[in-house]
Amino acid sequence: MSTATRAHPETPTETLTAVLDTPLGPLTARVGPYGLRRLADEADLEASASAPLHPVVANLAADLDRYFAGQPVEFSVPVDFSGLTEFTQLVLRACAALPYGTTTSYGQLAASVGRRGAARAVGGALKANPVPIVVPCHRVVRGDGSMGGYRGGAARKRFLLALEDRGPS
Repeated sequence: MSTATRAHPETPTETLTAVLDTPLGPLTARVGPYGLRRLADEADLEASASAPLHPVVANLAADLDRYFAGQPVEFSVPVDFSGLTEFTQLVLRACAALPYGTTTSYGQLAASVGRRGAARAVGGALKANPVPIVVPCHRVVRGDGSMGGYRGGAARKRFLLALEDRGPS
């Protein structure tokens, strides 16, 4: 996996940007002073391949390499949920604890955070997930077992679920 980064953040508000090549295509990682802030498939033309590799980006790249090789991974990078509502943070932390290769329903996740009956609100919180894969919202499905939504699209959700289902190649 190759990466490209800008210089390290020099002030607490600066963000480092890295582009990681994955089987899903390039993913842009944004790292702030408190951890990973975003992981998305948006192009970032400002990233520079000549900048030093930030430790959070290096750890993320290694975790993603193992993940896409079909190995169970507990992502080791710190995630910065600042700017998200308290409820969204609660849901994302619960989602982050979902084991590799498993799924749960929106309703079950709602119950696990003490909000039984709030499946739609959980869906909204998951839609705001700034770090998919690291916080595996693809593991959350509808109560009837069908896929449900995914901001990255149905094909990507199917790919990620299938990757986890088949395990190491």
